[in-house]
Amino acid sequence: ADECHCFWELVQNADDNKYAPDVEVPTLEMSVQVDPTLGAYIMTVNNEVGLTGKDVKALCDVNASLKGIGQTGHKGIGWKSVFRVSDCPHVISHAFAFKFDVMGPLGKLAYVT
Repeated sequence: ADECHCFWELVQNADDNKYAPDVEVPTLEMSVQVDPTLGAYIMTVNNEVGLTGKDVKALCDVNASLKGIGQTGHKGIGWKSVFRVSDCPHVISHAFAFKFDVMGPLGKLAYVT
């Protein structure tokens, strides 16, 4: 798989997200941002309802997915494709904010813990 594959996975995840009943048009925005300290990074934003505690657990596990019939993804590995382009992906979703940092004390285990 090439490095660009993660973009397709992020689009699939947006398609599978849960949206509030009053959301007429689900949206997904992807942009490249530049921070003087952090450097360049990719930011995705959409108008979904946000992650639940169970969703966070599934993101932090290997081959764990809560997706059901009729949803694009189901293997629990799609979002993890961002690890091909980032050593420290961040997740910010309503009540949750966390990162998977391979430079931290867990090294590459940070991808799954």
